[in-house]
Amino acid sequence: RYKYLPGLGKFLDNTEIMGRPTNTGDGHLMALWVGADMDPLPHATMFFDANLAFSLHIGAWVLSRQPWLNVNASGERYQNEDAPYGYTCRADLYQPGKFKWSVFDSKWPQEAPNMGGTVCERIYPNSPIPPFGDVNTCKEGLEKALEKGVAVTADTIQGLAEKMKVPVDTFVNTVERYNELAKLGKDPDFGKDHLKLTTIEKAPFYAIKVSPNLLVTLSGVRVNTNLEVLNNEGKSIPGLYATGNVSGGFFGFEYPVHITGVSLGRSFTQGYFAAKNAAARALKKA
Repeated sequence: RYKYLPGLGKFLDNTEIMGRPTNTGDGHLMALWVGADMDPLPHATMFFDANLAFSLHIGAWVLSRQPWLNVNASGERYQNEDAPYGYTCRADLYQPGKFKWSVFDSKWPQEAPNMGGTVCERIYPNSPIPPFGDVNTCKEGLEKALEKGVAVTADTIQGLAEKMKVPVDTFVNTVERYNELAKLGKDPDFGKDHLKLTTIEKAPFYAIKVSPNLLVTLSGVRVNTNLEVLNNEGKSIPGLYATGNVSGGFFGFEYPVHITGVSLGRSFTQGYFAAKNAAARALKKA
């Protein structure tokens, strides 16, 4: 696609690809026009750690989202960095200033492809498809983040702390402790998988500033167990069914990002049962 359709640009960077002008909630609106009732408030949310690096370059975002050491504005580690981002983002929101630094060293091009994360964009050595998370794309992103001040670099841990504007002694102790855990191959502090523990020892050192933002809210029209759409009196609207993200009553307080493909899976499954119910209704009327 890159070779033959260069006008499309990079995958997630390009609003022509990702900014869907047709994503206007038509399914919800059509149901509401015939009397459907929406899920009651509050609606489920989905938090995402993308509002700084993501706005600059897809590579910077992917690199920042690897399960590197995370520290807060006090220079302290506070979580298992390999947790799904729905959890890490909520932990971030409780930190001073509601942001974190993702910290790693110059070994990252060798370490990242072997690491990945629980729910995280993996970095590949090379990518034959439009780059999403290959090493070269991440290098470009890191340079862009450094230019814009979203990332900082230094040849010493002390110098990095100063550029991050975190307490130097605290940060040095945090890095030393993290290196101990990486060499030990265990994380008794926060329980991170030993495969995601990497030392921070080889200069230059890097830190990317990351803060969470609200990606989407999730809501749909009310349905019953037959996936028939309900009106505001709780009665089904004859012949009208809703599945997938148009239907409500599926999510609790948050989109469960530790289970991949939820929207697709529910669309396939609910679509199957809705079609069976619609067919049974039609045959009954025939």
